Amino acid sequence: MASRLLAWIIAIRYGGAPVDVSKGLFRGIDFYDRMQLRRAIKKSIYAFYRVHGYLPSILAPKAFSEKILWAKFFSEFLVPESGNKLLTSKFIPDEVSDLVRCPRIVWHSSAPILPSNTDMVPGEYYLKANHGSGMFAKIIFPLNEDERRDLEALCEAWLNNQFGLSSGEWWYCAFQKEILIEECVVKKTNPISCNFFVSNNKIFAINLYRKTGDVDGSTWFDEGLTLLSYQSTNRSVVNIAEVGSDNIVKLKEYALKIAKGFQFMRVDFLCDGSDFFLGEVTFTPGNGLTFRPYDDDVDMGRNWEIKW
Repeated sequence: MASRLLAWIIAIRYGGAPVDVSKGLFRGIDFYDRMQLRRAIKKSIYAFYRVHGYLPSILAPKAFSEKILWAKFFSEFLVPESGNKLLTSKFIPDEVSDLVRCPRIVWHSSAPILPSNTDMVPGEYYLKANHGSGMFAKIIFPLNEDERRDLEALCEAWLNNQFGLSSGEWWYCAFQKEILIEECVVKKTNPISCNFFVSNNKIFAINLYRKTGDVDGSTWFDEGLTLLSYQSTNRSVVNIAEVGSDNIVKLKEYALKIAKGFQFMRVDFLCDGSDFFLGEVTFTPGNGLTFRPYDDDVDMGRNWEIKW
């Protein structure tokens, strides 16, 4: 309890006026004003308690989920790159830029007006907001009038969404919100995302995740591709063979290079045969609200050495 009270004191003491986050490294305690910071910490703690069943320690976190909560307010984030889908490619270092790339962004705009059918090559694309999570739709050009109207209304809602601001994921509100259209790089109906958890230049977990729209698939491995004791419940198994062990070995190398120098980063890839695409980099997976048994969460957290 003392550490939680101390966290509040720090938040109140160091939470100043909003700062210019147009360039550089910033923390949550730098971004929020004093009242915003208190509300964001309070909301984060309550949400954490509802999921995990205990009050988190911010100053002495042990579990992986606790450390995500800590990171939201005390870890440094690169702004405006962090969380901005238009700038994900900035995280790819030159040494692997010819081996992995981001899906090509064919159009983007700060207005919810989609390009005309004549400006787009017919085919499948992904429509996304450049900030936050869950704001995407698979679309097919050319669009009919009803589709265009509905999609533009959706885009307007996305642009008005202050995603993460009240719950501590402030960096999603540190750059201009835009709508983007991205090429569809994987033709499989249910592509697999290869997610690498990296802390201080070491991979400590790998999650193969397949979103089916019905029953998602998910399997967890350690760095050596041995099954972890923790596995997601109510999800089907994703086998290494579905991605290819040789591909995973290559992606491990790329993930380490992309995450180099960061305290923690989850690096997500999509594969299309021997072509590799960086889907996103994530600094607070699930906002720390993914439940796993406490002992498993602590075991996972041991691999992330936080630095003030």
